Amino acid sequence: MRLHRIRFRGIKTAFPQETHVDFDSLGPGLIALVGDNGSGKTSLMSAPCVGLYKTFPSRPGFYENFTGSDAFIEAHYKHGRDLYEVRLLVNAEKRKTEGYVMENGKAITDGKAAAFSETIDRLFGTVDLFLASVFAAQDKSGNFLKMAKAQRKELFVELLGVGRLEEYHTAAKSKRDAADLECGRFIDETERLQEDIDKIANAREDLEIRIDKQDDRKLAVEATRAAEVKAIEERTASLGAQAEIDNARELESAAAVTVEDSREEIESIENALGGERERFATSGSELERILKTYGARRDTLSIEHKAAQNAFNAKINEAKKLAARLPFIG
Repeated sequence: MRLHRIRFRGIKTAFPQETHVDFDSLGPGLIALVGDNGSGKTSLMSAPCVGLYKTFPSRPGFYENFTGSDAFIEAHYKHGRDLYEVRLLVNAEKRKTEGYVMENGKAITDGKAAAFSETIDRLFGTVDLFLASVFAAQDKSGNFLKMAKAQRKELFVELLGVGRLEEYHTAAKSKRDAADLECGRFIDETERLQEDIDKIANAREDLEIRIDKQDDRKLAVEATRAAEVKAIEERTASLGAQAEIDNARELESAAAVTVEDSREEIESIENALGGERERFATSGSELERILKTYGARRDTLSIEHKAAQNAFNAKINEAKKLAARLPFIG
């Protein structure tokens, strides 16, 4: 990058008015600036650095070195076939600046400080490189020999143009750190998932144990139910046997009533026969007939009583046999 001409205004106290220097018109060879102290030699030499990096290499402060609201520094450079114009506007009263860079007549910045500084560093290098290489400050600020080892290393990286490799290294390191962080998150998530899987497995084992217990309880309930059903069936059967016994007892009671009725009828007949004997004492043939009738009737009643007694005994025996098959029936 070669400086061709520079124009500026408002750099106090030497250049309050607009000043223009055309380096192409000075011709080849060594150029020397000669003047009294305070005549502006340092200000003129510092103008390109101030226009690029907004800093006075040999003086403190920035706005304090300008005057008015319309100060500016405009410099023209050439690199290969490309022409660059750098213009810095300074309002010392409001302490504001605007910076513009033109490339082959086309603006490549918008006046904002961040875009201007980024473009200058990309085209001209950093201020540290500028002060350690093409510019020697009067107070030796930025001198290469005064730099620390780490600063020299950074400067060599920029001089050799391997800064992009450093950027690649930094970007790769950032990506590696991000990948390590993501991997750590993945490992943590995997561990949490494994813990969840273990919990689910334990819960499944507990559930299977509970299901087995429920199956055992179900079998026990079914066995109990079967026993209860069997007991109910046996109870039902016993109730049927008890009903037979009750029926036999009812038959016995009915037969006893029949026997009692027969006895009463016999007594009534005997009483009637006694009266008939008295009434028909003289009638032998009639008495024979009555006696035969009574005898026949008594035989019939005896047969009926015997038949009822046999039926009752048969029912009792049948009930006893049924009860013998059901031991719990008393």
